[in-house]
Amino acid sequence: MLAVFIALAAGCGQHGAERPNSSIAKATPTTASAQDWQNLSQLKIAFGHQSVGENVLSGIEALAREHDVAVSVAETREALAAPGLHHFKIGRNGEPQSKLQDFDAAMSNDIAGTADIALMKLCYMDFDSEPNPQQLARDYIAELDRLASRFPQTTFVPVTAPLTTVQTGPKALIKKLMGKEPAGYEANAKRQLFNETLRQHYADRDVLFDIASIESGFGKVTIERDGQPVETLSPELTSDGGHLNDQGKHLIGNALVHHLANVARPDQAE
Repeated sequence: MLAVFIALAAGCGQHGAERPNSSIAKATPTTASAQDWQNLSQLKIAFGHQSVGENVLSGIEALAREHDVAVSVAETREALAAPGLHHFKIGRNGEPQSKLQDFDAAMSNDIAGTADIALMKLCYMDFDSEPNPQQLARDYIAELDRLASRFPQTTFVPVTAPLTTVQTGPKALIKKLMGKEPAGYEANAKRQLFNETLRQHYADRDVLFDIASIESGFGKVTIERDGQPVETLSPELTSDGGHLNDQGKHLIGNALVHHLANVARPDQAE
């Protein structure tokens, strides 16, 4: 009986098994080079987001100070006249469609094609009660496609949904023994459905910023649900189970700088 208890307890937590048959083709580089910072400093970037986006921007600002690089980070919805990371809040957490609509309005009415790069990131909270994450992914893709057709001078960068940790320990074990799921299992499974839809759609283009892949250690931090591995946020990268701590900000910030600096070179911007 004790052996069964120990086995169940071990199965309640996150683990480091490699994900089989993952659609993640390669690990995103997580260290920005001097050339990356130089490229980034010449780009006009529009970033629609909520709280985790603030974490990432905070990480980029800290990294810029470490590298003694001048990178402008400012909150604005106005037309972009100078290089920098221009960001703004979109919609309401828990209402992802409001974010798609608000990002569309900002890009169409205010920024109107003045950005070299534009990206929209949903929040982990948008999936807690989302009934159809795959349809949400299709709506997200369609929104970026519409904007890209209207503003061909702007590179639109899709972003996977960030993850959360899952409940572990005695309470999680008791839930499993009662036939219930620990907190975080269902919502992370929804996020994965959204993320896999984006990964499959953009598989032949090196444009997707896969924040979920990085947060899960490139698929190494997972739980098992319905016999399948589900990516979860590494506990090392967060202090509250969802938002990024300093280590997480540094890791994701570095990766985003590298990605943005290479997805659209300054000499390609008009």
